[in-house]
Amino acid sequence: PARVAVLDRRFAAVIGRWPDLVAALFARAIARSRSLLLNLAIGQLVGVDIRLLVLLWHIAERWGEHDENGAADGVVVPVHLTHQIVASLISAQRPTVTSALAALTERGLISRRPDGLIVLHGEPPTEFRHLRSAMT
Repeated sequence: PARVAVLDRRFAAVIGRWPDLVAALFARAIARSRSLLLNLAIGQLVGVDIRLLVLLWHIAERWGEHDENGAADGVVVPVHLTHQIVASLISAQRPTVTSALAALTERGLISRRPDGLIVLHGEPPTEFRHLRSAMT
């Protein structure tokens, strides 16, 4: 089931009575716009390994948590992502993502917990910091 709200002129006239709500809606719209822009920029980076790593750091920065009690210290990407979903997010093919995940694991930049979640190790790549600073 889903509910749809039409945010039309009548809505705009009524919501003006609550400026804090208007500010919150605009802040959310701007945050979503920046997130979409970052996803577009990730797809333009050269190299699947770096696109994958930047995407994972982006997700971890927004929703991740430190994994101090897990198998290895790092930042947990708190969602299970299939290789196909990741491939679509970084403009790559699924087999290429599978190979890139293996390469990043071999380099010690990521690992998997027993529950299957990815743990990021070290610092975010410089490409991520540059993209984030360009978005703010």
